[in-house]
Amino acid sequence: MWLSVAAGGSLTIDAAELESGSAGLSGSLGDGFGKWQLVVNGDRPLIAMSLLRSPTGHLTNLSTAPVRGATNLPAEPPSTDLAAALFRTRISGPVVQTQCAGCHVDSGDAGDTRMVFVPQTAAGHVAVNFRVFESLLAEVAGGADLILDKIQGVDHDGGVVIVPGSEDYLPVERFLGLLGGSD
Repeated sequence: MWLSVAAGGSLTIDAAELESGSAGLSGSLGDGFGKWQLVVNGDRPLIAMSLLRSPTGHLTNLSTAPVRGATNLPAEPPSTDLAAALFRTRISGPVVQTQCAGCHVDSGDAGDTRMVFVPQTAAGHVAVNFRVFESLLAEVAGGADLILDKIQGVDHDGGVVIVPGSEDYLPVERFLGLLGGSD
């Protein structure tokens, strides 16, 4: 499916149009069952939003999910950045891949949350997963505390993932502080 929008333009497409392929779309998503993932690309910076309008006319922004299918990313976060170095050495493999990626991937039990990672078999997985944390901290006030609470089992369907003060917890706490969550 593809659609062209002129520079400086905007376009609104509702679910029915996505399903049927109308509104100038090339292709369609079908009957609306299952999970949809739209990848939006452009030759210039762009913003794509996903809004849900309730029967009462209220809008909810669903655009806070992490970027999926990101392209043109460097293979690794900048090596000179302390947060990136800590992520690469102490968080990416031992925490994200070992503790989180079982559920927090597109097809996992937590695939509809804001923390959706790519597996280590994906090209550029370290950079993509690093940006998942950056995005959450940029978009959610108190995001670092939210993550720390979740990994301790607070309001987390996955229960306790990392025990406070443990060998895995301290690097996560430091990493989130370095990203600007708290330090």
